[in-house]
Amino acid sequence: MQEPAKKQQAPAYHCRSCTSPLLQPTEWEHIDEQHWEVSMRCPECHDAYAVVLEQEEVNEFSYHLEHGFQCLLEAVDQLDQEAFETECETFIAAVWADGVYPMDF
Repeated sequence: MQEPAKKQQAPAYHCRSCTSPLLQPTEWEHIDEQHWEVSMRCPECHDAYAVVLEQEEVNEFSYHLEHGFQCLLEAVDQLDQEAFETECETFIAAVWADGVYPMDF
């Protein structure tokens, strides 16, 4: 008789309630050389809880957070670029339409 397959545990950076990958650490405390207690908060379902993670899980979580932060920075840069382009296009259109006067500056 076969043993039932073990249930795959979601990664430490996924919410235990809604499985959102946006889980955020709010506090980290070193317990011993291989364990950390991490307080977590989910921005989607608002669940908050603490977990004990092994060093390997903390490293993986840290890389996940860094990747998410990089994605946010890239999105902000993209939005900033789009806003700048819109401003430039609006200004150029105003210049071509003789809608810019010395008193505007």
